[in-house]
Amino acid sequence: MVKAGERVTVGRRERKKEETRRAILSAAANLFSQRGYEASSIDEIAEAADVAKRTLYNNFESKEQIVLALRCQYFEALIEKAIEQAESAKSPLSVVEGFVVDSVRWTFEQPELARVLFRDGSMLPPPPKFGPDNSIQLPMPPFVHRLLELVLLCQKKGELRTDVETEFLVHLIGFIIVYTNLQTFGNASEKASVKLARSCFHALLEGLKA
Repeated sequence: MVKAGERVTVGRRERKKEETRRAILSAAANLFSQRGYEASSIDEIAEAADVAKRTLYNNFESKEQIVLALRCQYFEALIEKAIEQAESAKSPLSVVEGFVVDSVRWTFEQPELARVLFRDGSMLPPPPKFGPDNSIQLPMPPFVHRLLELVLLCQKKGELRTDVETEFLVHLIGFIIVYTNLQTFGNASEKASVKLARSCFHALLEGLKA
């Protein structure tokens, strides 16, 4: 049985660990924004976060793992905002569209950091895999689990077809997000980027609306 004093110690330790992780991620985001991925070293990230290099490696095995954590942090923040809006929205699908547009606006505002987060295009959905019952089985990045809730809500509200696998719809939206964000790097204005995002969203989902 864990005693009260031990619970307090464990709680403090976990809070300290979380604070350290946040400091590392914040320092990495700032360095990536200023210098890019390749020019930012682990030593520099540790120094900027005011932690020992060993402490950094206790939290993240590599610089690439820091990027993955930043990517999850970024999309989790966006999707939580969308989930809150969807609770009172008449059209959940418009909230999903807003989620896509918000990601593009952020990329236009933070191009260098966005280049790091999308550097390997790893959020692009893989080719569909079919299970024994002929259902589509696709591995999902962390933020997609919350996006799945939004898409299910769209189906329940009659905005998207229910005869199409929800997971497939989620990965289609994920493709739109990655594609439009990558295209944003070549656009001269935020307006053009937002217009492209909306056009892609409507074009790809047109045949999937209920």
